[in-house]
Amino acid sequence: ALGIFYNLSTAQSRFQGYQLRQRAKEEMANILIDGGLKYNRAKRKKKKEEEEVEFSLSNNTETQKTQAENVELQNLEQPAKRIKLTPRVARWHAPRQHDSA
Repeated sequence: ALGIFYNLSTAQSRFQGYQLRQRAKEEMANILIDGGLKYNRAKRKKKKEEEEVEFSLSNNTETQKTQAENVELQNLEQPAKRIKLTPRVARWHAPRQHDSA
């Protein structure tokens, strides 16, 4: 049984398992000491981004409404632009005739 346990083919995986156990112990100790700030960084960043989005949307709705109203008023005040039909432009704007043969 000891020959199987100390087999050279499993030595690397056993050593990696040992390293991972040691690292896990160190990380748990750091979480308890530091309060887990390093490990909650991704969650804090995501929460901050969500707050920024909500803040920008709530504050910009009034300005967006007034901007839209101003654009509508400007469109009503300005006369419609007329296109000068040159032969080339007239070809593009002319209704297409289909051959019904």
